[in-house]
Amino acid sequence: MSPRLIFGLVLVVACSASTETVPLPITADSITASQAYTPRVGEVWTFVNGYGDTTTVTTEAAPNPVACRSERNVIWHYRKTNARAYWNPGIDGAELLFVLHQNPDSSWRSTASVISFPRSCSYCTGGWTKATWDILDNPAGVPLPYQIVPPTLHRGDHITVETHADSKGGTGISSLDCLVPDGQLVALPGHGEQWRTEFYLEEISTPIYSGTASVSEQWENCNAARTNAGCGHEKWWFAPGLGLVKVWQINSGSGVEGDENPRIIMVRVKTS
Repeated sequence: MSPRLIFGLVLVVACSASTETVPLPITADSITASQAYTPRVGEVWTFVNGYGDTTTVTTEAAPNPVACRSERNVIWHYRKTNARAYWNPGIDGAELLFVLHQNPDSSWRSTASVISFPRSCSYCTGGWTKATWDILDNPAGVPLPYQIVPPTLHRGDHITVETHADSKGGTGISSLDCLVPDGQLVALPGHGEQWRTEFYLEEISTPIYSGTASVSEQWENCNAARTNAGCGHEKWWFAPGLGLVKVWQINSGSGVEGDENPRIIMVRVKTS
């Protein structure tokens, strides 16, 4: 049965004059990359946090090449209605063009971030309002950084990718072009900041999906104890046939796990 048909099986509960649609739980023993995420250009995902703030993620076509890579690329365009909402809680008007590249094994990784802070930010030295970072590949034998969706996850798997992430670009730049000088797309051995992704399956319940989800839990620029300033920690849930359905920013960079208000956890409520 098609996942789209499966998702059409819902429980409708009538309560006085209102009707609430509750998705029936869907159990899966494995989730492939194509099930966790298949791009649909033009699709808009609407997320809401515990305050009712809205974040939208629009899937946009990427130029070819983009961020130094050809073949299958796509852009997630993040926008929000309140400074406290994700992406980058606390920064008013923050927008992100998040470039995703599909690897030959069908997995997905991020290869660039094009950032807009129209009102700057407290840590934007010199008052910069835009920045672009193209992520470098790692040398042969070293895992690639910014892995977001694995090829396949089976129940009981707990896959850890520990590596380094290096980049080219900088502040004052807003570009989807390749910012990496010729011959420098591969990082020098050991260069860059820490990057870790853990992949596993987990059961979730959200307004748009309930059941087994593919989890991508990410740590960036963290020491072994994950207590340093600048350490970031996030957890993303992908639902089969739907893509990203929930995001929790656990550590915003203070070095304190769980420092973020849990009410900024956002869940997807609509697809348009």
